[in-house]
Amino acid sequence: MPSAGPGAVGARPPSAFNMFIDGLRAVRDTPYLPAVTLLCFVGTLSLGAGSVLMLVYAEQQLGVGADGYGYLIAASGAGGVLVGVFGARLVGRPRLAGMVVLTSALACLGSVAYALTSSLWLALLIAVVSGSSLVIAGIVTDLAITRAAAGAVLGRIFGAINGISVSGTVLGALLAPVAIREFGLQGGLLLFGGVTAAATVAAYPQLRQLDRAAASQVAVRAARLGYLSDLPIFAGAPAAALEQLAGEARELSVGPDIGVVVQGEAADAFYVVVAGNLSVSFVRGPGDAPGFLRLLGPGDGFGEIGLLEGIPRTATVRTTSPCRLLRISSETFWSALSTHPGAYGSLRASAALRLSRTASAPAAVEQPSGPER
Repeated sequence: MPSAGPGAVGARPPSAFNMFIDGLRAVRDTPYLPAVTLLCFVGTLSLGAGSVLMLVYAEQQLGVGADGYGYLIAASGAGGVLVGVFGARLVGRPRLAGMVVLTSALACLGSVAYALTSSLWLALLIAVVSGSSLVIAGIVTDLAITRAAAGAVLGRIFGAINGISVSGTVLGALLAPVAIREFGLQGGLLLFGGVTAAATVAAYPQLRQLDRAAASQVAVRAARLGYLSDLPIFAGAPAAALEQLAGEARELSVGPDIGVVVQGEAADAFYVVVAGNLSVSFVRGPGDAPGFLRLLGPGDGFGEIGLLEGIPRTATVRTTSPCRLLRISSETFWSALSTHPGAYGSLRASAALRLSRTASAPAAVEQPSGPER
């Protein structure tokens, strides 16, 4: 995973503590984010407590010991896997408040449901629902953070919220034995489940306001998101990363016979074709004729190789007709990758594949007379 974008070589990074403090200030100063941060803390508090409570629950109330605890953890993980594949469908969703609160509350109320049953099969079903709710809650919460904050501070904000979430998990695990000692197993389950679910619901008014405030930008991003989410290089990228890229992309209109990127120049942006066609060509060595590689059309992207590999442009991309493009600057590109590392793997693989195709292409190939699409 990259630690910084171009131009960071030789720069002395700030300390982790200072970055965390800066992130906390950004959270405090960004409207709606304190409520979202509280939501994250409460969710991880419940998760940390549950890791302890479930072990005692499996032994005492279900009577299945450590094996039963393993079954519950596996069922929770299976629920997360089942819904995780649908994360991309949440991209561009105009309203998040209801889904954030519903899924977060369901994840927390799993503890309440456990307290009311001694059936292993019912407990496994509860674990599946709770696990799937937790995963969806994480996805939509990240989307809410992305919509609330500007891209320039998103990395710091996510870092601070991740730190707060880890603290919540640790605190929950520490408090669970105290709750069991003071209130018994069922009392501890009801306490953590009920209190954390109530705190989640309390965040709903602020999240509703965020939905209203972000409505216009969500509408603008909708079309861009369609182009980005359909690109193979973004397959598996986190929904929040796509929203960040779509929100900071800039639309360009370019006339025919214009070199959008030129071989040998510095890589400063990634592009997505919205309309029109472009030809891709490269020169293998001095004195060689340009070699035609392929034609690009609507839905294609280009320019990621130089950004990811940290090298000059490996090919020239020239318009063959009037074009509309989305331009994502290198700063935005690297900000999204550092904030959402899950986006890096697919992009890196795509860049390596394209680079290998360029290296193995003939020295000169005649360009077709017309577009292929």
